[in-house]
Amino acid sequence: MRISAEFLLGQNKIDRDSNRIFISILKSILGKYDKVIYKSFFEMGSATKPYCFSLHMKDGRLAGNEIKIPSRKITFKISTISLESGLHIYNAFVQSLHKIYYIAENSFTLNDVNIEREKKIYDNEAVFTALSPVVIRKYEGIDREISYFSLNEEEGKKLLMGNLKKQILKEFGEDNIIDIDYIEVDVLFNKEVNIKNYGTDILANVCNIRIFAKPYILNYIHKAGIGGHKRTGFGMMGLQ
Repeated sequence: MRISAEFLLGQNKIDRDSNRIFISILKSILGKYDKVIYKSFFEMGSATKPYCFSLHMKDGRLAGNEIKIPSRKITFKISTISLESGLHIYNAFVQSLHKIYYIAENSFTLNDVNIEREKKIYDNEAVFTALSPVVIRKYEGIDREISYFSLNEEEGKKLLMGNLKKQILKEFGEDNIIDIDYIEVDVLFNKEVNIKNYGTDILANVCNIRIFAKPYILNYIHKAGIGGHKRTGFGMMGLQ
């Protein structure tokens, strides 16, 4: 399920660490809506419902540590594999329509919210476009230090494939291992970008990828996203 919410800004700019701002807004909206739902999203670890999101700034342009937005409009798109979670998100946003949130020396007014019509995948392959940058990461060493990779590197491509198969296995289980082993990923285009995430600059990928898999797996990817940091605004995928 996909929800699209339009916010009007008080100023024509936003901090480059914009995902962090909208996570705060999402937490505030869900917290006021229902404490139990809030905890299921943010305080239950691995039991949290998978979701991802992207920010669309039609006329946005990067200017140092800020993004200039002449129209003062941002569309906050959220995708989840859970219909129940999606309905809760939608209802929470409807409840908060026209409310103003003051964050990072700016104001954000929730102007509109809609449920998007989703495309259904029926074939064994699909071409996806990253609606928010894809993060490929690897934990290394005793201290579990994080390294980030580009999809222009073979190591990055291997990690994407391996992490994707782990994600699908966790969702669908060993009974579907034959279908999971069948998955193939072809990177059609990739541009490396540096994104600020909670104050840290990280390497990410704006890409088009073709994935070969069973339709139920492709539909899951379309809803759940791929890569790391999905819950902080990365890896949301759209269909070409």
